[in-house]
Formats: sequence, structure tokens, C-alpha cells
Amino acid sequence: MEIITYVISGQLEHQDSMGNGSIIRAGEFQRMSAGTGITHSEFNPSKSELVHLYQIWIEPSQRGIPPSYEQKMFSPDQKRNQLCLVASQEGKLGSLKINSEVNLYIAQVDREADLKCSCSPDRSSWIQVLSG
Repeated sequence: MEIITYVISGQLEHQDSMGNGSIIRAGEFQRMSAGTGITHSEFNPSKSELVHLYQIWIEPSQRGIPPSYEQKMFSPDQKRNQLCLVASQEGKLGSLKINSEVNLYIAQVDREADLKCSCSPDRSSWIQVLSG
């Protein structure tokens, strides 16, 4: 599976069998390709602060690839009233590279702003509202 994690608030600690260990903070994205196999743990490192996260599991386009890991922060300016490409198959525009024919975007839209998305008629689209 291709696993994308977005931390909305708090922190999430990650450790895996490839030797990766990190703290994913609010506003950061993590991409993990499970590939041919990986063991990992994710947990809230705080005893007092709650963690709120959104996690998306996507089937890969190809099986048998080695596992991999990537973490990235996108600035508020990249997301403000516009679509910011977070993950794509080619890693376009500095996005996380995902092993699936998926383009994943995020936007933080002001109440009075308009946001337009031109979607291909031969592709499916999904909009998930995180808050508001």
C-alpha cells in the first residue's frame, strides 16, 4: 500500500524497520510505500496533547517495489486559496512521490474565496473537507 498521513494537530512519532524515525508535526505529510514489506509503528509521543490525523491508503500501480519513506511540510502560502500538489506519481512540483496514478492536493480556503479545480472527465475526483 501507499500510505499518506497528514497530521492536523499534535504530533505523531514514526519508527520503521528501514531505520526511519521521526516526529510528524501538525501540517506535515508523511508518505510510506509498504512495498515488499515493512514493519512500523506510529504513536502519539505526548502524554498531554492529543493528536488528530488523516490517513489515506492507496493501492500501488505496481507490486514488488522496495519500501520507502518520505516526509514533507508545505507552507501556508502554498495552500492558501489554491490547490497545492502534495503527492503525485512523478513527484511533480516538489510533491511526495507516490507509486500510484494519483494526484493528491490540499488547500486552505478562506470563507469568501473561490477555488476552482479543472478535473479530467476520464478520472475520478474526491473532495474531503477536514474542517469548516
